[in-house]
Amino acid sequence: MTASAGDEIAQESDELRGSFFTHALVSGLLGAADRDRDGNVALDEAYRFAYENTLRSSSRSAAGLQHPTFFYDLRGQGQLVITRPFVQRERRGALELPPAILYLVFRDGPEGQVSAEVPADPAVRRLSLPPGTYFLRGRAADYVLEGSVQVDAGRVTRVDPSALTRIEYAHLARKGGARLGSVHAVEVLAQLRSPLPSSHSLCYGALGGYRIDTPSLAWTLRVGACTSAHDGATIDSRTLQLDAWLRASRVFDLSSRLAFDASVAIGGAYFDQRFKTRGSAPSRQSWAVAGELAFGLSLEIAAGTYTTLEAALDTYVLPLLDAKSNHSSVRPSASARIALGAGTRF
Repeated sequence: MTASAGDEIAQESDELRGSFFTHALVSGLLGAADRDRDGNVALDEAYRFAYENTLRSSSRSAAGLQHPTFFYDLRGQGQLVITRPFVQRERRGALELPPAILYLVFRDGPEGQVSAEVPADPAVRRLSLPPGTYFLRGRAADYVLEGSVQVDAGRVTRVDPSALTRIEYAHLARKGGARLGSVHAVEVLAQLRSPLPSSHSLCYGALGGYRIDTPSLAWTLRVGACTSAHDGATIDSRTLQLDAWLRASRVFDLSSRLAFDASVAIGGAYFDQRFKTRGSAPSRQSWAVAGELAFGLSLEIAAGTYTTLEAALDTYVLPLLDAKSNHSSVRPSASARIALGAGTRF
C-alpha cells in the first residue's frame, strides 16, 4: 500500500502531526477499520478505511486530493487479518465512540499526540488503546464536543456525548480554534427606543441583521424600522423611522453557552413624520447620521440557535425644529434602546 498515486504528493498535517495516510492506517489498525465488528482488522478493511479517510482529509488541503493505492499478490483462503486489536485485553483498554460524529483522540490532553481519528460513521466504533487519560474532540455539523476520558486495562470505556463539553463554532472562531476563519449568522430582534425630541413618544419596531464572527471581532450589518405616535391637543403625529447600522463587537465568552459583548456602531436614519389636525399640516422628512454604544448578552438555546438581549445608547445628529422660532437646526439628540431577539448560525 502506498500513501498516494505516483503523480500525487503524500501530504502531512500540522494538526495530526504526521502523514494523512499513515495516521488513517494506524487508526484503522487500532480497531476503527473493523467494519464487521468481529474484533479483527483484515487487509481489505484496513485499506478501505485508510483510502476513504485520506481522501476526506486531503480534500480540505491546498495541495488537493490524495489517493492511496495498493498492489496485492496473494494466495490463500479467507481474509488476511493484519491486527487483532482486542486480543490483549488484560493489558489494553477499549474506547467505544458513538456514531455520527468525527472524533479525534489525543493522548493525555488537547496538546498531546493524536492517537486516532474516527470518522462520522453510522456504526459505533471501538479502539484498542494503552491504559491512560485521553482527550476527545468530536466535530458535528454545528458544534464541537470536548472532554477527557480514562481508559483502563481490561475494560470498555463507553463515551457519553452528554458528559462532554459542547462548544458552538462561533465560540471556537473567536478562540481561533478548529481552523475556522469566520462563522455567519442571521438575527431578528424586537426593539423599543426612547423618544426623540421630534417624536415625543416611544418608538416600537424590529431589527434584522447579518453577523460574521471572526477571531478578533464580530461584524454585524443591521437594518431596522420603528414607529411612534403623539396625540396632542390640536395635532396628532405619526413618525416612521428607518435606519441602517454597521456594528463592530468584542465578544467575551463567559461559558460555553453564555457570551457578553460590547459594541460600537455607525449608521444613518430616515424619518418620515406625518400630521393630523383640523387644518392642513404637510408631512416632514429628514435624514440623520448616528452613532451607537451597546452592550449585550447572548445565550445558546439549541444547536446553532441563540437568544440575545441588548441595551444601547444611540446619538442622532438630525435637524430639529425650534417651536419658538419655527426654524430647524442640526444638533445631536440621544436616545436609549433595548432589544430582544434570536439568531441562527450556518
